Amino acid sequence: MVNAGDVAAGVEHASAALQSLPSKDQIRPIIALGKEVLGAVPAPQISKPAVIEFRECLELTGAG
Repeated sequence: MVNAGDVAAGVEHASAALQSLPSKDQIRPIIALGKEVLGAVPAPQISKPAVIEFRECLELTGAG
């Protein structure tokens, strides 16, 4: 979704998926995928609320 240009929907989907997992399942490969999603966000959109929220979600998992 992010690569297709729908950044808000993409990071919201990724955030919901990550948050739906129990802590024990928020393992390194899952976090790495989240970081890939975040890395795909175009620079002009990194300050959008949905992107900030997703970044914070990743940080709360210990990935930040």
